[in-house]
Amino acid sequence: MKLTRRTAIARLRRLSVTIESSHLEMGDLLCLVQGKRWWSPYGSFRSFVEAELSLKYRKAAALCATARKVKELRLSRKTVTEIGWSKMMLIAPRLGESDPALWLDLAKRESTATLTQALRGETGMDPESRRARMFYLTEDENDELIDALAQHGLERAKRGYRNKEAALMALVHLSRSTPPRKFKKAA
Repeated sequence: MKLTRRTAIARLRRLSVTIESSHLEMGDLLCLVQGKRWWSPYGSFRSFVEAELSLKYRKAAALCATARKVKELRLSRKTVTEIGWSKMMLIAPRLGESDPALWLDLAKRESTATLTQALRGETGMDPESRRARMFYLTEDENDELIDALAQHGLERAKRGYRNKEAALMALVHLSRSTPPRKFKKAA
C-alpha cells in the first residue's frame, strides 16, 4: 500500500501517543513527511509537528535522524527495540563516528544516565577515586594512540582533548573482545 499524505499524517497522530514502542516507524514517517514536504500547508516542518502531533521540534528531528541512522547502518529492529528510543536518540549521532557495535553494546548494558555521562566523557567517579597514569611514548606512538582514541570519541578541545577517559575505556572494552596481547617484561 502506497502511503498518501493523509494516511501518513493519520498514522503519525496515532503513533505519537506510543513513542516508546513506535519510535522507528514514527521516525520513518516523519522523514517521509519532511522529505515530501507534506508539512507545507503549515509553513514549516516545525509548525507541522507542533500543531499536528503536539511534539516538540527537537524530538521530531531526533526521531527522524535516529530512523535515518538505523536504516543507514542496517540495524535490526530487535536491537533497536532492546535499546529503547531514549538511548537510541542519545547514541545515534555517535554511531557514524566510531565503532557502532561499541555504542550499541554500551547502550544495552548501561542506564540512560550512565550512557549520557559516557557520551559527555565523564566517568561518573568522584575525584577522590580517580587514578592518573603517565605513559612515556615516542611521537609516533603518541600519534597512533591519539588516532585510536579519536576513533572512539576523543575530541580536540581548545587546549588539549575532551572525552579522553571515555575514549580510552571504549578502546579497552573493544580490546576485550579479542585475545589479550602478550607483553614482554621490561628488563
